[in-house]
Amino acid sequence: MSFRIEKAFNGSSYAIVVQLTPILTLAEIVILVLLAIQLYAAVRSFLDGGRIIRRTMSPIVELAERALSINTDKGSFTPEEIQALTGKLDGINAAKLDTRIEVDGAKDELRDLAAAINKILDRINESYKAQARFVSDASHELRLR
Repeated sequence: MSFRIEKAFNGSSYAIVVQLTPILTLAEIVILVLLAIQLYAAVRSFLDGGRIIRRTMSPIVELAERALSINTDKGSFTPEEIQALTGKLDGINAAKLDTRIEVDGAKDELRDLAAAINKILDRINESYKAQARFVSDASHELRLR
């Protein structure tokens, strides 16, 4: 494939011939290389994205698996262990906010649950004490006026 331009000038004829085959072959090779790089980048991005998603979601997957194993494993908790936990929870009220669940003798799943409940109770107790201090301080201020 070639491109030819002819021009007559002062009785002489001039021709310019450009061979397009090498240029088109080079352009074809460049396009194919760029497409291959794009394909590689797309596959790499897809795989990296999947790896990032799996790493991000792994705690949720572990939690779901653990919850499923607790539900399907009938022998993990004895009725006495569950009753002891619920009995302690029933005994906690506004007057006994310092009561805590004993975590030493519990199994792993119950220990984690009991520890989380104890932390919640600690925060509630601190809030209750702060509220009582505020009411006491406000009452004292009102008596002084």
